[in-house]
Amino acid sequence: MVFLKVIKVVFLSVILPLLIGITLALLLFGIRLEFCFLLIYIYKWIILIIMVGLLALSILVGSRVAEAEKEKTLKEIIGLCKPVDELKALEDFRLAKYREDVYIRRESDDEIKNLLEHQHYVLIKGKPKIGKTRAAFEAIKGFKGWYLVKPAYRELRFDKIQKIELPSKCRKAILFLDDLNEYIGKCDVDDLIHKLKEETQELLVVATCRI
Repeated sequence: MVFLKVIKVVFLSVILPLLIGITLALLLFGIRLEFCFLLIYIYKWIILIIMVGLLALSILVGSRVAEAEKEKTLKEIIGLCKPVDELKALEDFRLAKYREDVYIRRESDDEIKNLLEHQHYVLIKGKPKIGKTRAAFEAIKGFKGWYLVKPAYRELRFDKIQKIELPSKCRKAILFLDDLNEYIGKCDVDDLIHKLKEETQELLVVATCRI
């Protein structure tokens, strides 16, 4: 790792020569040899503490870099992986005319909620613009503490699916496939569901489909 190489270079080119130089200077100025040995012993512990600190720092930086790379890769493959609590109607569900205080609940809303609460997969079918995505959003936003996984409309085949690594906090996830018709021929849905099951403790699937 680059950071560890930097630590090694700093230690060998700066810290170690500095400590050796101080010891030699003390010898030249007539400091007793016993005192120099004591200083060398102290230096040894100072070096050890510095190296341990630098190693801990490198591990911390490395883990953050790895997590950032993991999030970047996940975004490139999946598109959206976000806590349900942070979902935005316009940004994440493309509900341009969304108003939280304006929604007429239907019997199907209760049915969708009941199915999800009993760990069933849900397919919401209907004509375009009838409110399928809004119904899905209303049901999903009730699952506080869960994550939403929403692939973009792009090629998502087996090889890419196998690279998916969800965040460690994502133990419960809802896979949302909006306009299932758009995924036909582009996404290996069965492989995606199987992979997400491996990555999570609980997985629900919600999809909408035009008829």
